[in-house]
Amino acid sequence: TYDKSKNEFLATGNVSVNDKLGNNYYFNSFISDKDFNVAIGTNIKIRLKDGARIVGKKFSRTGSSINQIDDAIYSPCLKKNYAIKDCPGWKLNSEKVIHDVDNKTLYYENAVLSIMNVPILYTPYFSHPDPTVNKRTGILMPKITSDNILGTSISLPFFYNIASNKDLTITPTIQSKADNYYNFNYR
Repeated sequence: TYDKSKNEFLATGNVSVNDKLGNNYYFNSFISDKDFNVAIGTNIKIRLKDGARIVGKKFSRTGSSINQIDDAIYSPCLKKNYAIKDCPGWKLNSEKVIHDVDNKTLYYENAVLSIMNVPILYTPYFSHPDPTVNKRTGILMPKITSDNILGTSISLPFFYNIASNKDLTITPTIQSKADNYYNFNYR
């Protein structure tokens, strides 16, 4: 229903909303202004343009660029590629996810990283670029290996975006049985 005096839409049931960026939102109940700049909803499921998903209990939008999802789960894994039924390869469970559309960043509060539904890592705050970002300066996926000669090795690459056609990756590697080293990759 549309309340003309409040300039407000109210919908319940299977509510579907598409935004200007190509993201799809699904709600059980939904209230919004006519431009989807200020909105609230319950039992939210968001399919971002690239296929990544965010699912949560409560949704709020303030302005056209800040989305907040409470009791949320984020996963970029596509359902058709799951190794196990109802189990994405990895996901982030969080008390609160804030998607800043203008800055193209997802922020998490009290997040738990789960791999194959097994909780692996807790962090009180975490952020990463949203899926529309091609490249941005930051820490890349760490790598942990182990063998009889080098022992346990931990590598933590840092990506530095110099320009659209130039970047640098610095990877320090710490080893338990051999000398530590740094790898530099300039492209």
